[in-house]
Amino acid sequence: MPLDGVLHKAALKGDLGVIEEYLSQYPNDVNAKGAQQRTPLHRAVGGGSDKKSIVLLLLDYKADPNAPDINGLTPLHWAATLGNTDFGTILLDHGANPNVQTKNGDTALHFCAEKGNSTFIQLLLNHNADPTLRNNDTTNKRGHTPYDVARKFHNKECARLLKLPGTSRLRFLICY
Repeated sequence: MPLDGVLHKAALKGDLGVIEEYLSQYPNDVNAKGAQQRTPLHRAVGGGSDKKSIVLLLLDYKADPNAPDINGLTPLHWAATLGNTDFGTILLDHGANPNVQTKNGDTALHFCAEKGNSTFIQLLLNHNADPTLRNNDTTNKRGHTPYDVARKFHNKECARLLKLPGTSRLRFLICY
């Protein structure tokens, strides 16, 4: 399994100078896979909100915003998990697909529904995220939609945003 290289480590640490110098010499390494099959963009997004200039630089060098890691998580999944709407906006504006599913079938909407991040949910819905996609959780034999996840974690505002026409409000009150 590959280890993180110089570019991954610099992205995680926030060392813009090292990244600029490295990419000026090796621009094709922008999507290099490191530990857990993560790219430098995964590392920058997962490293915290102070990495905005690094995220933008990597994307300027054509970093793939849809690159999956070993578990199928893209940088957008990481931004959703961390609740970083700034990174979410940047990634979506650079072509991130809001409907990519992880190996477990989760989309960025599933992560936001679990965390209770209604602002990020609205961002994803505004970028055509599909709230009907089901994950691979087989406790109900058919998987869960983001709406189901929001209900499970009692995130009512998220459930309201994700509610599809014809979904019974009474069911929400009875089930959870």
